Amino acid sequence: MIASIGRRGLRRLFGPAILDRLALIALGRAAGFTLDEIAAMFTSEGSPRIARAALAEKADDIDRTIARLAAMRDGLR
Repeated sequence: MIASIGRRGLRRLFGPAILDRLALIALGRAAGFTLDEIAAMFTSEGSPRIARAALAEKADDIDRTIARLAAMRDGLR
């Protein structure tokens, strides 16, 4: 999902846009997307290509998880 633009000694060099891409990858992982799902959200050039339907479905999954956890919390109290 990320590629270096070169090397300086043993260090890989990355373009400035890589930070935005890494932030999107981290957000996707935190939301529960697999790395394959996240990889599909980028074009071959590395630009975001986000399927709004997939985001909405994941948001619905998170809402269901929140409701389930809130019910467990309330039951424990």
